[in-house]
Parts: sequence; C-alpha cells; structure tokens
Amino acid sequence: VAQRAHEQGLRTAADYLYLGILHDTRRFSHISGGRTLGVAAKLLFGGVDHDELVKTMDVRTLRECCHQGGLLAQARTAADGRVGYLCLSAAQAAELQVSYEDMKKAAYQMADCSDIRIALAALEQGPGHWRFSARTNETELDVSRYFLPFGGGGHPHAAGLILDTADVRPALQSILNAMAADLAAEETHLTGEILEGTTQKHLSSC
Repeated sequence: VAQRAHEQGLRTAADYLYLGILHDTRRFSHISGGRTLGVAAKLLFGGVDHDELVKTMDVRTLRECCHQGGLLAQARTAADGRVGYLCLSAAQAAELQVSYEDMKKAAYQMADCSDIRIALAALEQGPGHWRFSARTNETELDVSRYFLPFGGGGHPHAAGLILDTADVRPALQSILNAMAADLAAEETHLTGEILEGTTQKHLSSC
C-alpha cells in the first residue's frame, strides 16, 4: 500500500493518514463512530485527494485476479453455508504460490459474499506454524472472540491468530464450531423476537 502511494507521488502526512483510514475502514464500510469520519473530513478539507488515494485499494492485474480466483476455488463452507473458510498447508500454499497477504484478501472477499457472514483463513507458513485471519462485515458479530482461547485477538470485524501446532484440525474445528454456535444462537434469538412481535400484533388486533 505504502509503495503504491509512493509511486503516485503522495508525500504529506495527511496523505498517509487518510490512506490508513481508507484501508482500515475498507472505504468507510466499517465505522464504529463519527470521530473517524470527522478526521477524514478534516483531511479532505486540508487538500487530500480522495480519488487518487482510493486507487491504492484493490489494484490488480488480470493475472492477479485469476490467481486469487484459483485460491477462492479452494474455499469451503461451514455452519450451513454461513461461514466461508480456507485452510492451506505449507505444501499446498507453495504449490498454489499463495502468501498470507493473499489469504487475508481472500478472507475479505469471502466476507463480502451475500451468503457468508464470517470468513476464516488459515495458512501454514512453516512446519506447524499457522496464521489465522477472520473477517466479518456484520456489526453484531465479533470475530476476535474466536481466537482469544488460543492467544489471538483483534477487532470485532478483523482478527488474527498465530498458532504453533503439529495438527491444526482440532483448533480449526473448535473455531468453526464456536462460529456456528454463535450464528445459530443469534438466529434463534431473532426468530423468537419476530414470533413475539407477531403474537403481540395479533393480540392487539383482537
């Protein structure tokens, strides 16, 4: 990101501050409060060029898109299709020429799919050395909590975990089970609220 900004001749601190906001909020799609928007507005009034800076995001060649498409073809689903996940061993990653940055991008792309509520990516970077990344676009979910039992964490919408293990499958299954349980509990709660509201409406009309 910084290299692309440098190539575009961006030099001021304001440019890089705005650049960080753009990428951290994914073009302002993840805003926890008005303070961030206020800072962004001040930077824009100070002369930052939004149109130029936004070009640093998702700039890819056709070859890169095809490569990413091949990676996404390895994705699987859990929790009745509501969780999308990728898990690649070091050998698989080497064969596909996949980096951890590729995996994080894939997690974001999965999270943007209309049927996926949580995206998870796991990559073995060396023998038994795993890095996880989780993403969601939903405000009521907190993906960081799934990594806390293993020493990871992060933000509600983006979290990470580094795990050294000879067998990643138990940890992966535990994380997927926790995600599925949360989604099922949330949907049960929402269904109960809908039924309660419908019942109250019916009684009030009697």
